[in-house]
Amino acid sequence: MTQAEKITVDIINPNGEKIAAQILVWEVAPQSKEKVKLILKFAGRQLHRTDTDLFHALVFIRQELEKDNLLLNCYGASKHVYPSAMAINMGAGEMAYKLTLGKKAKTEDLVSIFDVGADIVPATVNQQKDFYNDWLRSLNQE
Repeated sequence: MTQAEKITVDIINPNGEKIAAQILVWEVAPQSKEKVKLILKFAGRQLHRTDTDLFHALVFIRQELEKDNLLLNCYGASKHVYPSAMAINMGAGEMAYKLTLGKKAKTEDLVSIFDVGADIVPATVNQQKDFYNDWLRSLNQE
């Protein structure tokens, strides 16, 4: 069995308080060599997802958190971060781009979806997707 990478993250509750959490990441799922696996552990709870890539596994877990009005505080859950198709295909979907309206994403804009930084804007899955679509439209206006 492949070892999981353990990553510490925070979950933000509706009051803005942080809840300590841990994500276990398998770039190769123990049950399937073609899949990845994530487990999020926090406050006695555990959410898990096996998927084709890490970003979409994280999206599923975020949607489960959103049912309780909870948001993850990492780049993969930030409003202005989104992967390209190439970023998903390379590296199991762990990398995504920090996006700026009107600017094309560059290699130096790549971040790990599990990393944290002062510029994270915790968002719902829909808010993140909406920003991505706004970003795409802003590129077409050049």
